[in-house]
Amino acid sequence: MRIKLPDGFLWGGATADFQCEGGVNEGGRGMSTHDFETDGSVEHPRCTTYRLPDGSTGEAPSSFLNPSSIPDGAKPYIRDDRYYPSHKAVDFYHHYKEDIALMGEMGCNVYRFSIC
Repeated sequence: MRIKLPDGFLWGGATADFQCEGGVNEGGRGMSTHDFETDGSVEHPRCTTYRLPDGSTGEAPSSFLNPSSIPDGAKPYIRDDRYYPSHKAVDFYHHYKEDIALMGEMGCNVYRFSIC
């Protein structure tokens, strides 16, 4: 069975800034809450990293279904020993021209995106 799409049908894709953008601290891009969320695995779930006023650091497990609270007075903090996926992501920030050209080659004629 073959289906013909109607004239004017829009074929495309979509991305979210924290999933693909990268470019943290470049070109005026500020930090978002996702920039403090680490990667995760079964053994070490994703978490949000923070620093307390006394200088100590901590991690609050993050989950869409059951996120943990961050203590009062805590500030977001980037740890050198953790990986933060949003910092580089797929590096759309530096490769958007070639990425959009690839979508065009695939026949996409619309693209919905968000920016940080």
